[in-house]
Amino acid sequence: MYKSRYKTCLRIQSPEESLLLEDDATSADLYLGVLDTYMALAAAMQGQIPTSPEVSDKVREKFMKIIVLRYPELSVRIPGRLRGWTEAMLIMTVVSMAGLLGSSIALIDNKTRQFMKEERLRVTTSYPRRIV
Repeated sequence: MYKSRYKTCLRIQSPEESLLLEDDATSADLYLGVLDTYMALAAAMQGQIPTSPEVSDKVREKFMKIIVLRYPELSVRIPGRLRGWTEAMLIMTVVSMAGLLGSSIALIDNKTRQFMKEERLRVTTSYPRRIV
């Protein structure tokens, strides 16, 4: 990892280094960390850098934890080229990529999925029905 000139978090160059990103990183640090992790996972998918399924599973769990704990603040739109995307959507893309490289593609383990069914938890916001 090398320091960024923008006084942000250390830049990430491999999936292993993305595990060092702090869960409570500021918005700019988190955004750059997610972009760096995306690039590292893309390089790993193309076979340019090595990574193991265990590390990919840890990356997936780490970024899922960030989404769960900070979802309200991650629901802001990203300006620029990713118009219409939220920060949580970008992180979820990284989670999906890590899941493809990992040993399990499922994003939610069976124990958590069963708990969500029993407690009738929603993972998305419902839209009100329009009565015409």
